[in-house]
Amino acid sequence: MSEYIEQFITTDLPAAEFFDEILAPIRKTFQESGMSEDELEALFEEAREEVYQEQKVKKQ
Repeated sequence: MSEYIEQFITTDLPAAEFFDEILAPIRKTFQESGMSEDELEALFEEAREEVYQEQKVKKQ
């Protein structure tokens, strides 16, 4: 257990803070957009599906 805590403090926690800093502008833009979480999820799903379909075509 102490190994996990040490790893969390030395590796995982700083990484989480780092990603929080990176994502701050994205979160701000999302909040300012007025878009709902469901709309954002749909947007990401649409983009993911487009990439999937493009890769599928390339493999053929």
